[in-house]
Amino acid sequence: MAKRLKEKEITPDLMISSPAKRAIKTCKAFAEILGYSRSAIKEEQKLYHASPETIGSVIQATRDKFDTVLIFGHNPGLTEFAEWLTGENLVNVPTCGVVGVKLKIKTWKELSRDKSSMILYDFPKKHLRRDGLDS
Repeated sequence: MAKRLKEKEITPDLMISSPAKRAIKTCKAFAEILGYSRSAIKEEQKLYHASPETIGSVIQATRDKFDTVLIFGHNPGLTEFAEWLTGENLVNVPTCGVVGVKLKIKTWKELSRDKSSMILYDFPKKHLRRDGLDS
């Protein structure tokens, strides 16, 4: 999935991850592919099995110098947050799924549903061919 983000020229200014082993491992793998310093990853305890409200508060607390932020966490909170923010019925963002959102805001504190639109929804199985191999 990180390779697909790189192909789309999506480059993070900040990567924030739950400290859980799988989340941070995934975040570090993305960082390597996207050319982001692993030492610059921000581990945020609040993201561990966070509610949509908590995820929103973590994003709202982000410093405004960052434009493109990637969040690594857990379901069901991430799916519920993405659904709230985009107004889309995603049902379940699968493991390693990516939801990209364009925000029409000047500061992260302005984060709201009416100022956002989904620009990307991708996940590994979306690209499987019928023979089971990645396309």
